[in-house]
Amino acid sequence: MIEVISSISDCLVLGLATAGWPPLRPLVNGATGRIIIANSHTLDQFMPARVVFLPLKSEFGAKDTSRGTARVATNADGYDAESRLAVSNPAVATESVTFEVRCWGIASDDATDPHGLDYEYTRALYHGVIAASQLIMPGCYKVERGAWEIVSHVKRVGREFVFGLTVSTPVLQVMAPPTGTPGYPFAPSDVAPLITDSFVIGTGESSPGCEE
Repeated sequence: MIEVISSISDCLVLGLATAGWPPLRPLVNGATGRIIIANSHTLDQFMPARVVFLPLKSEFGAKDTSRGTARVATNADGYDAESRLAVSNPAVATESVTFEVRCWGIASDDATDPHGLDYEYTRALYHGVIAASQLIMPGCYKVERGAWEIVSHVKRVGREFVFGLTVSTPVLQVMAPPTGTPGYPFAPSDVAPLITDSFVIGTGESSPGCEE
């Protein structure tokens, strides 16, 4: 599921840049703004623009049997890559995951936003998420009802639109490996654990330290 949301994020970031809208605001200075996952960010008071995916619930159904293994003459074993993967690790069920998607945008420097630019930018955000979903997983998602958040005790600028997005994914017979580094899923690629056995103070003096 992380790969799916990451792909939606890539499409959204590219779409905003191509259309000339402001980019998503990054959580860390110098980083690229991306879709955020998890409820810990829903009440964060950092500035817009941002898109947050909050997992709400899952429903389970029978596995998808609409597509079988199709022989392809150009492949040595007679099957395409998707069919080979389906045979090697078959689905046993289908999981439909519903997310609450919170799109919070700001495009006007005027706090009163007389021209409704904040609404237009926020609308561009959730339209971008829906369009990216169609591009990444056609036929495997459903857009649920949405509403504008009128009152908020933390959001004093911009406008926020909240809607539901249900994504269908297979439950595989063999558990897939993790997509990130366990314990450090949000660490930048150039950050590594530091181990030291000494403590150095500003004067240059050192003493026994500890491991981090």
